[in-house]
Amino acid sequence: MTDEDRQVAFAKTARDAWESLCRAAVNAGDVERLIAGVAKWTRANPKGVKAKVSAIRAAVLQGKTLDEVIEMGQSECLSLMARTRKAARAGDPDRTLSFRVPRSLADAWQNPIASPDQAEPIITRLHRVCGLETSEDLLDFLKSMLDDLSDEELQQRAGVIPPEKDRYYR
Repeated sequence: MTDEDRQVAFAKTARDAWESLCRAAVNAGDVERLIAGVAKWTRANPKGVKAKVSAIRAAVLQGKTLDEVIEMGQSECLSLMARTRKAARAGDPDRTLSFRVPRSLADAWQNPIASPDQAEPIITRLHRVCGLETSEDLLDFLKSMLDDLSDEELQQRAGVIPPEKDRYYR
């Protein structure tokens, strides 16, 4: 078998795998179960499988036929979903928020390997418990947590002023 033969065989296998995933994604009753099963049996990252399944289903919802999605291929289909999401946010351009924090605080937020005295990084916990995946998800979550607080409650939570003693405690 020549190098070209191997390349052709690989390309055919990849196209066949994409077609199988497309057919399964469109016909899946339980999408989460499909994602978990595909990830398990292919030893793929569940996030990657979820992105592909979401892109396939989004393309069909946008009016593409199953055959068109298969013909588009994985890269074009994922790009279509990214372009669609970006277009939906067109009136809301991105803005970079950059700020410096001490290493210990950054590690508490995002270190994938928790130290022995740290139960679990906050980002990992928020992803596990709340399903937060993106920085937008995180900021929306934080905003929702703070929106309903009065100025005094916000100052108390920030440690600017001490919390009032419980009225029964006095």
